[in-house]
Amino acid sequence: MHAQLQQPQDGANRLRLADVRPACGPKVRALFLHCASAFSPADILGLVAACPNLQVLSLSECTVDDALYNP
Repeated sequence: MHAQLQQPQDGANRLRLADVRPACGPKVRALFLHCASAFSPADILGLVAACPNLQVLSLSECTVDDALYNP
């Protein structure tokens, strides 16, 4: 369990799109979304699009579909 990313009482996800989105931008070269089950594939694509200089994307515990592989 990742105490900073999950509620210890019920396992609910603490990672929120509204918290991550403002940190995205042209200065971001690596984006690590760990325990990202609260994000849809469309959310992840939006974050990637907001980071035009992104070189590394690391995802765990998230939903991935064809749209994410073929944007």
